[in-house]
Amino acid sequence: MNEYKIKERKPIDWDSFPYGYNLTLQAKDKGSPQKFSAVKLVHIASPKKESIPMKFEKEAYDFLISEFSPPGVVVAAVKLMPEPQGVEYRISPSEEAEYFKINPNTGLITTALNRQAPHFDKSFPTDVKVSEDLPVGATILRIKAYDADSGFNGRVLYTISDGNVDSCFNIDMETGVLNVLMPLDREKAELYVLNITIYDLGNPQKSAWRLLTVTVEDANDNKPVFLQDSYSVNILESTSLGTEIIQVEARDKDLGPNGEVTYSVLTDTQQFAINSSTGMVYVADQLDRESKANYTLKIEARDKAESGHQQFSVVPLKVFLDDVNDCSPAFIPSRNKEHETRIISS
Repeated sequence: MNEYKIKERKPIDWDSFPYGYNLTLQAKDKGSPQKFSAVKLVHIASPKKESIPMKFEKEAYDFLISEFSPPGVVVAAVKLMPEPQGVEYRISPSEEAEYFKINPNTGLITTALNRQAPHFDKSFPTDVKVSEDLPVGATILRIKAYDADSGFNGRVLYTISDGNVDSCFNIDMETGVLNVLMPLDREKAELYVLNITIYDLGNPQKSAWRLLTVTVEDANDNKPVFLQDSYSVNILESTSLGTEIIQVEARDKDLGPNGEVTYSVLTDTQQFAINSSTGMVYVADQLDRESKANYTLKIEARDKAESGHQQFSVVPLKVFLDDVNDCSPAFIPSRNKEHETRIISS
């Protein structure tokens, strides 16, 4: 334990300080981080008999303020009694002291001023990719930011100030967590440029902003859609094999394999087939109207999704066979030999 003596640097004019001096003393070491002792108030009495010890009006000051109080709000006023000339008020260094400041002449204590602007962490990305089937409420990323000030001056809040055109995204004001607020649809919007703004609660309030590009990637959420609800065609029963009779078409809004369409005939038939790439239906076997006059085929359009479930649609195709003169007249023998023979034709 060390002891220290207080010495005069120059002669003291006790007439100017009839009540003596109040000295605030604090010891500190030379370590890193530096450590401080408790604060001690030492009164040096005037050698004159009329010297009166100084003390604060109250032994302790208690005050209550809101946690949302902006800087510059008056907290309290401390005062020495009796108050000597040339007194200077100071707040002893501590973590809590950073939240307040004191007027050295009047003893008026107010909340501290805002000096530093908030800043984004180096991990802030310039772009991020999300799938359009990401569920509502899903977290995309957490944005980090800091403010060197203390108290409310250093409290950082987050917001999306621009670019959230259809309100698909939300950011937690206090944590900076960005998540999905509304269902995403790449077919409507595949790119968002969000203005992420951070600000503190200081006065004057300070802020900073960065742009975050969100790319919505395709998911297989659309099925192929035929251009017509149904198809029909009339052909001659004498149509030769390989003849193309009608083309069906379906379109898929998805991208890549998710949007590529392949066609097939679901109906069990040998008379007709379809080109899986073009949707062109053609005759695959001999037709005979006298055996079957029309066909109802089920045509399927299916996408080529490589993962998950493939999407498909089915449409009916009716094929009507028109008659041709492909049958010769035939004699029908009479049962009664006395009658004439009849000629029929089909």
